[in-house]
Amino acid sequence: MDAESAVRPGDDRRAAGEIGQVGELVVLARGCHGPNVVIDNKVGNGNNDSGVNIPGKLPVMAGERYHHGDLRAALLDAASAALRVRGVDALSLRELARDVGVSHAAPRRHFRDRQALLNALALRGFQRLSAELDAAAGTGGRFRARLTVMARAYVDFAVRDPELLELMFVRKHAPDASEELVAAGRRLGEQMLAVIVDGQRSGDVHGGDAEGIGLAVFAALHGFAGLATSGMLPGLDTGEALERILDELLHGATPR
Repeated sequence: MDAESAVRPGDDRRAAGEIGQVGELVVLARGCHGPNVVIDNKVGNGNNDSGVNIPGKLPVMAGERYHHGDLRAALLDAASAALRVRGVDALSLRELARDVGVSHAAPRRHFRDRQALLNALALRGFQRLSAELDAAAGTGGRFRARLTVMARAYVDFAVRDPELLELMFVRKHAPDASEELVAAGRRLGEQMLAVIVDGQRSGDVHGGDAEGIGLAVFAALHGFAGLATSGMLPGLDTGEALERILDELLHGATPR
C-alpha cells in the first residue's frame, strides 16, 4: 500500500472504488468508525440500512458512495471546480479521486489518463457554450440584437470560466483530439456563421464572403474576451466596452 492510499490519523473520509466487469461496487474504507454507518451491497441490490454487519462487506458512510454511471460526472464536476481554483497544471486523476472521496484507481475506469480527462472537460465546455449561444440566438430580433446577445453570452462564459475556455481551444487542436471534440469546436463557428447568413438575408449585413465576415466577428469577440479575462481592461465596464466593440465592428458590416 502506498503512502497516498494509507489510512491517515483522524481521516474519516471513505474511498469507494469501482471494480469488476459486472458493475459490482466494492467499498474501500479509510477508518470506518463514526456515526451513520450503513452497509453497501452489490449495485442493483439496494442498501442495507439496518446497520447489521454483513460478512465480506465493508461499511461506508451514508452519502459517500458513487455507483457506476455517476462517478464520471462527479469527477468532471470536481475537475471543473479544481480548474477554476488551481489551474490546469494542477489537475490529476489522483487528486480528483481524493477530492470526491474514491480510491485513486477508480477514475481510470472512466478516463484512461490525464489527457483523456482534459479532453472530456474540453468537450463538456464546448457543449455548454454551444447551448448558451443557441439560447442567446433563439431570443429573436434583427441581426444586431441577436449578435449582441450572443456576444454577451460568449464573453460571460469566458469571464466565468477563463481557464476552461483556454483549455477548450488547446485540446481541440491537440494531436489526440477526438472527432467529437473537433466537431464540438467547429459547432461554435457554425453558430456564428448562421447569424451572419441570416443578417445577409435580411439586408443587415453586406453580401459577400459570409465565412470571412464570421471570422472577423469571432476574432473580435474572442480577442475581447481574452482582454477581459486577463485584466487588461482596468476601470472599464465589460458590458459597455463590448457594446463599443460591436458598434465599431458592425459599422463595417453595414450594407454598402
